[in-house]
Amino acid sequence: MAELFELRDVKKNYAGNTILNGISLSLFKKHIIAITGDSGAGKTTLLSIMGLLQQPSSGQIFVNGTAVNKLQLSEQARLRGKYFGFVFQRARLIGSLSVLENVLVPAHFAKTEDDVIKRAKFLLEKFDMSNRLNYKPQELSVGQMRRVSLARALLFRPSIILADEPTNDLDPSLAETVAEYFLQIRNDGTSVVIVTHDYVLANRADQVFRLEHGQLSQVTHA
Repeated sequence: MAELFELRDVKKNYAGNTILNGISLSLFKKHIIAITGDSGAGKTTLLSIMGLLQQPSSGQIFVNGTAVNKLQLSEQARLRGKYFGFVFQRARLIGSLSVLENVLVPAHFAKTEDDVIKRAKFLLEKFDMSNRLNYKPQELSVGQMRRVSLARALLFRPSIILADEPTNDLDPSLAETVAEYFLQIRNDGTSVVIVTHDYVLANRADQVFRLEHGQLSQVTHA
């Protein structure tokens, strides 16, 4: 099976410190990977490099067979917009916009012929938010805001979702609901990489890795 995404010997140095030290990782279609590790281990840095938001100090990145390192930054941005959706640790919703308008925010930065409003409403219905379309973020619970951010990330049908602590600050019941949504989108053909301290969520993944001392190792259970 061909890799949808691949890291080869990726290193990241910052201010004289080695944050990532030779990371290699493959992601396939309909594949969920969880990455665990202590706070400060470099998990968010690794996720940012995977999403082409940061440049590695060395090593190679491939997206659907394309060598990212050989591309200009503008070409990397195009590749990022085509293949990736992001679910950040905080929902990062815009307080002045409604739920529906927040999901449609990426449409302001990309040209598409798709009926994006129809797509946005479909996703919000999928995530049990169709009765909150006109609500503002301050009227939502933390779990509801997470669902809105996930719908926003899926608006343009990305091949890969990168999620940073998606169940952080959620009670166990809501965390389980969010975990179920990730399993749903995997079934729709999307691959997922989750950085998490939530071991229950991590153990729902196809593979679990631990980042420690700048190196990534696969573990049987988180």
